[in-house]
Amino acid sequence: MSRGEPLIRQWNLLKAMQAYHYGLCADDLAKRLECSKRQVQRDLKVLQDVGFPVSYEARDFGKRFWKLSHHFIESDKLIFSVTEMLSIYLGQKLLAPLAGTEFGEGLNSLFEKIKATLSSRALRHFSQLDETLLVKNHVFNDYSPHDKKIRLLNKAIHEYTVVDLRYRSQSKKQPYDTRYHPYGMVYFGGNLYCIGFMEVYKE
Repeated sequence: MSRGEPLIRQWNLLKAMQAYHYGLCADDLAKRLECSKRQVQRDLKVLQDVGFPVSYEARDFGKRFWKLSHHFIESDKLIFSVTEMLSIYLGQKLLAPLAGTEFGEGLNSLFEKIKATLSSRALRHFSQLDETLLVKNHVFNDYSPHDKKIRLLNKAIHEYTVVDLRYRSQSKKQPYDTRYHPYGMVYFGGNLYCIGFMEVYKE
């Protein structure tokens, strides 16, 4: 058995319990995960031991129905489930190039809230999924030195203003000055792009 197999099974166990507000018995969980009832019971204990809010209600003559708290963070229309928070936390390395920028500040704040909500043992328990499930981003560009420029472009986008900038294309060695109409920011393939209209090119 690979080291990732129990983690994937426990991840699916969390999702199964989260989907059923009134809980599922161990037999039903075993069918859904295609494993033994004993394995489900072991996994439930592991999840409880590392700090996940797994509990049960005794119904039908003492039969246990296992369930998971639907959400930890809720404010008006914003609701994060346990597995959603784990997905965001485990995916933070993909957004590492934005650290030290205006966008990175908000991400860091979100990650700190998740760390304050989920126990450190719970986060460590599933940290191996970062190696077994998530796609690694091999391109790393540090945008922190460009934070001021990013803020100015972002401000221009929201205020529908034109900016004067010095631009150097890959095909030309010398930079040149032009007026630029920024429309939006796109983060793709580990790179941050500003999409807009450049007057010098008329496009």
